[in-house]
Amino acid sequence: MVLVEEGDGVAPADTEALEGAGATVTARGWTLAGVGNWRGYVPASTVYYPAGREAEARQLAADLGVSAVAPAPAGINRQRLTLIVVAPVT
Repeated sequence: MVLVEEGDGVAPADTEALEGAGATVTARGWTLAGVGNWRGYVPASTVYYPAGREAEARQLAADLGVSAVAPAPAGINRQRLTLIVVAPVT
């Protein structure tokens, strides 16, 4: 399951990137856990992963054209993959 959240790099009034990312996640065969707003800064769209799920996170990133993958820090869901979007994903 993948949680898609909007990062600070996305204008609050422009949810196109967030909704588009959710649609792209499901179109690529992933299960969408939900969408929401994340409060914090990330320099680029990033897939965060809990312990033991790095390979899965890298596959999701490759499927979406996202280059940044990192372990989930405090404040990010540590039960599932989380994509924080700051720009449209493909």
